[in-house]
Amino acid sequence: MSQRDTSSIKNLLIGIVVFIGIILPIASIINKLVTAELELHKSQKLNTEQVEKVVLISQPKSEVEITLPTVSDEDLIIVNKLGKEVYYKACTSCHTAGLAGAPKFGDKNSWAKRIAKGEQALINNAMNGINVMPPRGGRSELSDEEVKMAVRYMLLAVSDTNNVEPVTIVEKPVPIVTKPIIKPVQSVTKLKSGKEVYAMSCITCHGEGIVGAPKIGDKISWQARITKGEEALIASVINGLNIMPPRGGNKTLSDEEIKRAVKYILEAVANPTPSQIEKPSKTVKSVMLGNAKMSGKEVYDTSCASCHAIGIAKAPRFGKKSDWKPRIAKGEKALLSSVINGFNVMPPRGGNNHLNDAEIKLAIQYMIKSANDK
Repeated sequence: MSQRDTSSIKNLLIGIVVFIGIILPIASIINKLVTAELELHKSQKLNTEQVEKVVLISQPKSEVEITLPTVSDEDLIIVNKLGKEVYYKACTSCHTAGLAGAPKFGDKNSWAKRIAKGEQALINNAMNGINVMPPRGGRSELSDEEVKMAVRYMLLAVSDTNNVEPVTIVEKPVPIVTKPIIKPVQSVTKLKSGKEVYAMSCITCHGEGIVGAPKIGDKISWQARITKGEEALIASVINGLNIMPPRGGNKTLSDEEIKRAVKYILEAVANPTPSQIEKPSKTVKSVMLGNAKMSGKEVYDTSCASCHAIGIAKAPRFGKKSDWKPRIAKGEKALLSSVINGFNVMPPRGGNNHLNDAEIKLAIQYMIKSANDK
């Protein structure tokens, strides 16, 4: 190889080394600049999102100060789906219009004092019942989680997040698919007649028209209800309406028996023949002997729960020790006499003229035991 060729190769190698020595530092500088720019952009975006969330949550929209627990995006989806479903199922009849003192859905002023008690206190009230609201809104099949989501759904409606799906208020109740009570297979002949169901579970309120219940045979008080249709009336009895508990407080009634009772009452309104309408007895049979055919719980479930479950017309609430204390002090005999003869708005024998003394006594003992066990 000539000296010229060796010199050319040497010069080429030197050029490559010099080129690499210049390019690498430049590339490193460019990489650092790009990386720094990306990190800065990411940090600014994160800060912007956080500021937007803080502004969204804290921006005042009402004179009423409301502090609510933070709800994650995942929980918000559950609240809007499950909470809304439960609201329509168990809460809408009172809270949509604010009936019976219930805080109205979306009304911050009516919710402010309640929210001050804290979310857990409100959930406990919904589960255990308060004032005229029955436990779990009258839907005993609701789980703790479902009740919690319904409460959160109503709380979010009065918050400032605007993330709750609104309730569409309609004139007619949202149709509810009810689950029929599963009962042992029985022949039609064993089902109670409409008159029997009425005498057992409806007569206490509808016989005299107490606590706003339409009085049997009174066309005027029934007129507005009849226009809704028989199916709507049956659904109201099955699901409960206002302070009337589901199934009139008698969980043992089947859908067919409730249907028969509604038909019986409607027929009495259409043709109000006094001899065909059974009302609470004014003539008291002071003694009705015989062995008890039902347990105390069975008598309570079929004849007492409609009022005593939630304290309608100041009836002492089942299991509420403070309600029962002054009554228990009078003694069992005095209580038995009050039930047999009637007391205040409670008709004789709780409105069920078929109960004998032994059955009434067992029901009283059952309620007293429940109050003492609390």
